Amino acid sequence: SGIVEALKGEHLWKRKFLLKCTGDLLRVSGMRNNALLPVLVLALVTGVCRAGDYDPCAVSDALAKGDGMTIGFAFLPDSTLAQWEGVHPCRAADHAKLPNARVSVYRPKVDTLAVLLGRRETEDSLFDASAAFNPNTTQPGPENGPENGASRFLTLVAYQSGKGEIRSPARIIRSLDGAATNAVGVVESLTLIARLDKGRLKYLQWNEMGCGACGGSGSGQCFKVGDNELACGANVACLGPDVEDGKCQLSIYIAFAGTDKFSRPLSSGRKVESLDDYSITAAFANQEAK
Repeated sequence: SGIVEALKGEHLWKRKFLLKCTGDLLRVSGMRNNALLPVLVLALVTGVCRAGDYDPCAVSDALAKGDGMTIGFAFLPDSTLAQWEGVHPCRAADHAKLPNARVSVYRPKVDTLAVLLGRRETEDSLFDASAAFNPNTTQPGPENGPENGASRFLTLVAYQSGKGEIRSPARIIRSLDGAATNAVGVVESLTLIARLDKGRLKYLQWNEMGCGACGGSGSGQCFKVGDNELACGANVACLGPDVEDGKCQLSIYIAFAGTDKFSRPLSSGRKVESLDDYSITAAFANQEAK
């Protein structure tokens, strides 16, 4: 495709289209009965009120190359991967199973290589890392989990509803439990492949990059993120109160596979699937420079 987009996600209650919603209750456009739910359920889970193109729970038309495709990302603090089993953020009946969830929405163009950038301050607000910097507690590590009620994991899924409830497997993106994830700190990046069939989304799948770029599977920067997949990350020190920047937030690389609504093949996914973690960043940078 020769195009790279860097997209900044905003949490939905900050988006201008929420101004269409008034009062303490928001109407859930993705629910058949249009029932009203408290704002803390809607804004943090389905997240959109009559938002049209920006609603990941809305039915969309078949897409061609270059069309925008809405994808939601749901973040669940103080959670485990098991909490996501059988759960979908667009399903009203599942809202109670996703307490304190937050949602960001992105709209990359079909068959571009896109980099979806999170917001450090928002991710920090969802993940209490205080135990790691309390001198009166034990540093989190392989021998011990988080102390003093600090968050254990921050987990994430990518999702869309449309004509089917499409959802990626859940992934751990922050951890203070080295016994479970091998490393403690922040996962730096994940790679998502959106697979379409004649322009309609069928699957959202993570493409494992491994830990070759950070010293291999035994490295203290190699995270077990779920389903026996590995990803590089930054040490928990990057979450320190005095650290302002650096690799301390998640970036999601996204590419496309399958066919668009005119049955044209989508090629960006094949490019990404042939890479490993050594070359994924360089590949996106090279495309951006073209």
